[in-house]
Amino acid sequence: MTSYPLDPKGFTLIEVVAALFIFTLCLSLFSIAAKQLNAVQETQVSDRQLEWHLFLNQFEFDLKENQLKEVKSEKVTFNQPIPKTDQVEVVSYERRLQKLLRKVGNEGYQPMLMELRTLSFQLDQTFLIIKVEFLNGETYQSQINLSGHIKEN
Repeated sequence: MTSYPLDPKGFTLIEVVAALFIFTLCLSLFSIAAKQLNAVQETQVSDRQLEWHLFLNQFEFDLKENQLKEVKSEKVTFNQPIPKTDQVEVVSYERRLQKLLRKVGNEGYQPMLMELRTLSFQLDQTFLIIKVEFLNGETYQSQINLSGHIKEN
């Protein structure tokens, strides 16, 4: 039997197995991380969609008993009658930085939409068109019928 001299520059079988084990471990961790990233992105999409629908529900609820006062590109204002009085309270939806805020009178604010890139309110005859783009690139649009909520001049 011939004996081969040990070469200090080569790898032993144990070193190769250890390197393959570490490589396989890194590859599987990368695969798990990619799956988790995909799950997080899907959750963000559903969160934005839920946030959008909650905003629309609140907006339509506010619209129910109120009269539209003013529509600007990033602000909508309603007059809300105060029960048992002849006074009205102002309800407004307006953009501040990357948020859409709901204000009732002078009593603070409630954030309705977060992480906005763009927001526009547009009055088209008896329809209010709301367009929103979030920072993650998602866009939503709604067209709300304002019949009965616009004060005739």
